Amino acid sequence: MKYLTILKQPKALYGLVLALGIGLGLIWGWVIQPVEWTDADPTTLAANYQEEYLRMTIDSFRVNANEDVAKSRFTTLGENGLPLMQVIKNNPGTIDPNFLIVFEQMLTKNNLMGATSAEGMANNQRTEVTGAAETAPDESASSGSSWLTTLLILVGILFALGAVAIAIFFYLRRRATEFSEDEDEYEDEEEEGYAEEDEYQPQAPSMAKSEAYSSRSAAPIRQSTQNTITQNQQQPFARFQTTYMIGDDGYNDSFSFDSRTGEFLGECGFGVSEFIGVGSPKKASAFEVWMFDKNDIQTITKVMMSPFSYKDQGSRAKLEAKGELIEIQPHKQVKLETASLFMIATISDVTFGQGMTPDPSHVEQITMDLAIWQK
Repeated sequence: MKYLTILKQPKALYGLVLALGIGLGLIWGWVIQPVEWTDADPTTLAANYQEEYLRMTIDSFRVNANEDVAKSRFTTLGENGLPLMQVIKNNPGTIDPNFLIVFEQMLTKNNLMGATSAEGMANNQRTEVTGAAETAPDESASSGSSWLTTLLILVGILFALGAVAIAIFFYLRRRATEFSEDEDEYEDEEEEGYAEEDEYQPQAPSMAKSEAYSSRSAAPIRQSTQNTITQNQQQPFARFQTTYMIGDDGYNDSFSFDSRTGEFLGECGFGVSEFIGVGSPKKASAFEVWMFDKNDIQTITKVMMSPFSYKDQGSRAKLEAKGELIEIQPHKQVKLETASLFMIATISDVTFGQGMTPDPSHVEQITMDLAIWQK
C-alpha cells in the first residue's frame, strides 16, 4: 500500500514512466531489434578495412580480369580510392607489384586515375553496371543520420505512450472523485435523513432465492441512535459507489481521493474476501471494506459477511483476523476511522442467494456507497 501511495504523487509517476521508457528503449534497441548493417558501402569501414577491401578487389581482378566489376568496386571507395591505391603501391604485401601496374593502367584507361579521376568516377557511376554504386557517397552521408532518425522516432513513440498512460491515470482518478460533485442533491437529501431520522423503513431487496429472508427484511428495521451514523458538520469531500455482481470472481474495486486543494489523502475500496460452496459461478459470502490514510500510514479494514457466514463459527474464525466482523443487512452503515479521516460505508442495495442453509449464504448483488470526511 505504501508503494501505491508513492505512485499517486505526480513527480514519482513521471519518474517511473521516464525510467520505464528508457529501459524499454534500451531493451528494444540492444536486444529485441538491434541495428543490423546490410549492403553498406566500403566508405563506412575503418581505413585499414578499406585498404583490405581494395587489396581484395585487385586480387579478384587478377583472377577474373573483369574490368566492370573491378571499376564498380573501386568507385565505391569514393575519394579514398586513390590514396589507398598509393598506400598499396608503397607496400604491396602479397600483391605482385607488376600486376599493380596492370591494375593502375586499367584505372587510367577508364579515367579513374590522375587529375580527372573524380570526373571519371562520376561518369562511370552512371553506367548500368555501376549504377548501384552511384549514390554510395550520399548513402554514406545519410547512413549516419538514418539510425539517428529511427532512434528519435522510437524515443518519441515511447514518450507518447508514457504521456497517454499519465493522461489515462489522471482522467480515471478525476472521474473517481466526480461522483461527489455530480450528486449534490442526493447528498443533501441523505444528510437531512441522517440528521432527522432515528428510524426508517427500508425497501425489501429483490431476493428470488430467499423467501424466508425476504419476509424478514420487509419488516421495519429499528436502528438505535448508537447505530445510526450522522454527520452534520459538512458534506463528504469524496464519495464513491461500487457494485458487485455474482460471477465477478476477481471483484476488488478501489478509489484514491484528494483534498479539496488537490492533496492526495488516501484510498478506499470494497472487494470480495471469501467464497462459499463449490461450482461456478463462485458464491461470495464475505467482503472487505477498507480505507487507507496517508497521514496515519495505516489501513482500516472491516469484514462484511452474509447472515449465514456471520453466524458460522468456522467462517468467523477464518476472517476475524482481517478486521471487525459485520453482518450484511439492507441499508447497513459501517464507520471506518483513522487519525485524520473517517468513512461511512452504506449498503444501498443487496440481493442474497439461498443455499441449503436456513440463512442466506451468499450475495448475488450488493451496492456500496463510500463517503469520506476529514476530521
